[in-house]
Amino acid sequence: MTLTLTIERLAAAGLGLARHEGRIVFLPGVLPGEEVEAEITSVRSDYLQAKPLKILQVHPQRLDPPCPLFLECGGCQLMHAAYPLQFHLKTAAALENLTRRYEIEPQLKPAPSPLFYRARVRLHTGLIGGRLALGFFAASSRRLAPVVYCYQLHPALNEILPVLVEWAAEMTPYRPTPTQLEVLAGPEGFIFVWDLPGQPADGLKKLINNPPEPLNPAQAFFSVRGRLQSGRKPRPEHGLTWLRSAESGFRLLAWPGSFVQVNPLVNEIMVADVVSLVKALRAKRVLDLFCGLGNFTLPLAAGAGQVVGVENNPAALANARLNQKLNRIGNVSFIRRSAAKAVQYLGDQGGRFEVVILDPPRTGARGLAPHLTRLQPEAILYFSCHPAALTRDLAEFSALGFKPADLTVYDMFPQTAHLEVLARLVRG
Repeated sequence: MTLTLTIERLAAAGLGLARHEGRIVFLPGVLPGEEVEAEITSVRSDYLQAKPLKILQVHPQRLDPPCPLFLECGGCQLMHAAYPLQFHLKTAAALENLTRRYEIEPQLKPAPSPLFYRARVRLHTGLIGGRLALGFFAASSRRLAPVVYCYQLHPALNEILPVLVEWAAEMTPYRPTPTQLEVLAGPEGFIFVWDLPGQPADGLKKLINNPPEPLNPAQAFFSVRGRLQSGRKPRPEHGLTWLRSAESGFRLLAWPGSFVQVNPLVNEIMVADVVSLVKALRAKRVLDLFCGLGNFTLPLAAGAGQVVGVENNPAALANARLNQKLNRIGNVSFIRRSAAKAVQYLGDQGGRFEVVILDPPRTGARGLAPHLTRLQPEAILYFSCHPAALTRDLAEFSALGFKPADLTVYDMFPQTAHLEVLARLVRG
């Protein structure tokens, strides 16, 4: 069934929203105001899905996407829009409920590099033509779209991508088959972590530990269902520089198994903003939940009396302690517990913190608000990559007297519908 549709606005996930006979229609690769000839691909109880066949009336800021896999691999949703427009559109779509409810105009911080920004990538595997291939999942699917070049990836990652493809192909005969490869690029090279559904046989382990040239065997690791199996203690020579200050000499290393953001330049901006906010509050005690390798915890040490980092991942916590030792920081302590258990424990001990920072996983921090407010913070800095989870959690905080004073949007993921939001909550 072919229709002519007028796109009203951009909705969540970067989809255009149109209407047909009173029903909402979602379709990719379009922009507000465009008139589109489209084909219905799916009929749901409350909406329709369609794909554009021809753009009849073109938005003045539409671009020809440079990537031939656009809308096929599922990695980019907005490459057809000029960068300032795409950032504006996705912010309006993602934060519509938040900005309306709290009557806040968000501050927008664009990415320094809209292309070739991603220093960390997760490549999935699949059999194609009888060989194990690397790529991204196609949009709304588990079908593998093989990739040999990506406009999101840092140039250093694109340079080694063909080598990684051949490395994966060599693993074709082995079981269990790796399900994904995570790669992090840094000034000293790369870190490779293959994830497996079970322990590898000796042949596969040997192949992982001896990557093809020019890859460094010392930077090759594997995990089993997300748990790193390196057997090595974190040492500076095994890590990559993730954050550095030429002014102070401060340096953060990333270790295999630790979470880091995909966009190091935007991460630097976020860290600088947090340090500035905490300094302005003259906080003596700061709590950093979901602290990972110390991305916020350790840079804050110079401007706060005492900083406590909470992390439940043992590999990430070992990484954080390595970074603390490397930078000779004495006023930071770490707790290995889940955020919920740590906050309950600190509250039971009568702990008080002027500032609490939380950067939870995509699922958010449901149920944490009642325990966290026992610590009587003056401000809560909540980072989120999932506006829907953030909206839900802010309702909990608001019910307890903490409401967002401002929202800052960081474009951590240009060309996609995703973004990073900082909500600064204050009492009253």
